[in-house]
Amino acid sequence: MRSAFGLCLLASLSACSSLAPAYHPPSTPDPAHWQNESAAPAEPGWQAAQPSDAQAKGDWWQLFNDPVLNQLTQAALAHNPTLAQAQSRLDQAKAQTTMAQSELVPTVGVAAGTSRFGTSKDRPLSAYTTPNQHVTQNDFNAAFSASYEVDLNGRVHSQIDSAKALEVKSGADFENTQLLLTAQLASSYFSLRTLDGDIALLSRSLRAQKKYIDLLEDRHQQGLTSGLDLAQQKALTSVLETQLQGLQDQRSQFQNAIATLTGQAAPSFALAALPDSGAALPQAPTIPLSSPATVLERRPDVASAERSMAAANAQIGIARSAYYPSVTLGSLLGTDANQGPLFLSGPAALWSLGLSAGLTLFDGGRIDANVSSAKAVYQQTASAYQQTVLNAFEEVQDTVNTRHALAQNQTALKASAQSARMAFELTQARYERGAASHLEVLTNEQIWLGYERQLLQNQGQQLVNTVQLVKVLGGGW
Repeated sequence: MRSAFGLCLLASLSACSSLAPAYHPPSTPDPAHWQNESAAPAEPGWQAAQPSDAQAKGDWWQLFNDPVLNQLTQAALAHNPTLAQAQSRLDQAKAQTTMAQSELVPTVGVAAGTSRFGTSKDRPLSAYTTPNQHVTQNDFNAAFSASYEVDLNGRVHSQIDSAKALEVKSGADFENTQLLLTAQLASSYFSLRTLDGDIALLSRSLRAQKKYIDLLEDRHQQGLTSGLDLAQQKALTSVLETQLQGLQDQRSQFQNAIATLTGQAAPSFALAALPDSGAALPQAPTIPLSSPATVLERRPDVASAERSMAAANAQIGIARSAYYPSVTLGSLLGTDANQGPLFLSGPAALWSLGLSAGLTLFDGGRIDANVSSAKAVYQQTASAYQQTVLNAFEEVQDTVNTRHALAQNQTALKASAQSARMAFELTQARYERGAASHLEVLTNEQIWLGYERQLLQNQGQQLVNTVQLVKVLGGGW
């Protein structure tokens, strides 16, 4: 075993660093502020990225204080097949890193065997002065073997660097998959709850309109109103019923999407609607913004793109290692005897220690082409990283702008809805005194209902926009 120990010692002394270029984190745009969040945006610059996507993101969906959303999210994290695939890819990347690191140590094995065989007397002569004999023999053998590739060209270290970068990339991809999953689930859930509120609003209005039909029928029989008023009221009721059916169909589609996201079959999944008393939507929580560069360093997709650059940089070192010789050491220590009692005797011992080396002298430019190809792939990943960063800035800025617009619209819609309701109530009172027509009542009621629905939809859009903002910012922090 001393030869195997010598190999281990030589392995520790002969380790070589990677031949890849020195890797530096890429630079990212560095504006000081987001538009609509400060007095004036700064001119864009560039700074070195310091990815911080590994920080704990927390259960950001709990900011909405919705127990049903919390339960659905936990179900999605536990049972969504797409997330399970991402976890398996991460496990695979971890195993590949271990495989790459295993090449830093010698491979040690043991083998043993026994056989009984006979030689032919009529076989060709190996020596013409000595006749062949028919011999029957036993063979008992056992041996320890060790081999090690000396990393003089840095190939193994480059492979390890690449595997580690890809492992971190897979981790970032998993986080990104989880973020997209939870954001899509929350968006679908709040869209469904917005429809619940809209359905409740239309249902209350429909019940009131049907009661109003009964009232108009009584007034028509008494000759206090015309048949035109009654026909108009029935037409309005039919329109509301049609709209209600359309909203219920939209709700079923969001319900089916939620079922799929949580790993459940749509036909067997149902999400109860909120009662009319609880149909009001929650207030969207405030999501604070930090500086743009800091935000982007937290996004898993940006971190994944940066790790792709690091892995591609290590691949350059792997390609360059072909310029240098490969050296492999091998040793064997064992015993071989034709009789069992002699198996452990001194004369039965056998051993070997050897070295093999190889170097490519001419390959028609293949190694040069591989190095050039690796450098080109690195440039592609660098460009892809910058594009990912720019896309991320665009997504965040668009979401911030939408948040600003929705907040302004809410104030105007609240005032409009209040004014429209007052106008409807006044017109209805005038109609009961005979000072206004039924058409005026219907018109003002429709205007009021339209503003109420717009206000409700705006609140739902603010919730979805908040979820979108969490997503484009890289999760909760």
